[in-house]
Amino acid sequence: MRALIRRRMNAPSSLEPKSIVLPGRTRLEYVEQGNSEGFPVVFLHGVTDSWRSRELVLPHLPPWIRALAPSQRGHGESDRPADYRARDFAEDIAAFGDALGLDRFVLVLPKVIPGEFTQVFMWAIPAQQDPRVGP
Repeated sequence: MRALIRRRMNAPSSLEPKSIVLPGRTRLEYVEQGNSEGFPVVFLHGVTDSWRSRELVLPHLPPWIRALAPSQRGHGESDRPADYRARDFAEDIAAFGDALGLDRFVLVLPKVIPGEFTQVFMWAIPAQQDPRVGP
C-alpha cells in the first residue's frame, strides 16, 4: 500500500494546479475539474495531505459538478502562515468560496474529521453571516 501511495504522489497529474490568494489570509493551491458553470463542490483533505488525495476521484465525477480541491494552509504547495487554529482553516474555506465567487457550495470532508470540522465551520461562519451555510 505504501508503494502505491508513493507512486501516486510522484506521478504526474492530469489536473493543472492553480493558486489563489485569499485577501488578508494566505495563498492556497487548488485544482478544478468539470464545468466552470456547474454545481460547486469543494473537496477537503485530511491532516498531512493535499488536493492530491482527491486526484483519483475528480475525473470520474459527473460533468455538471464543478469540483474544487484546495490544499489547505500548511499542506501541499499552499503557503505556511503562522496560525493553524481550526478557525483559520474554516475561515480559509469561506474566503476560498468568496474569492471564486461561489454563492453556495457543498463541502466534502474526509471521513476522519467531518464532525469536528463541521462544528468549527458552523461556529466560525454562522448562517446569519454567511448564506452558504445551511442544511
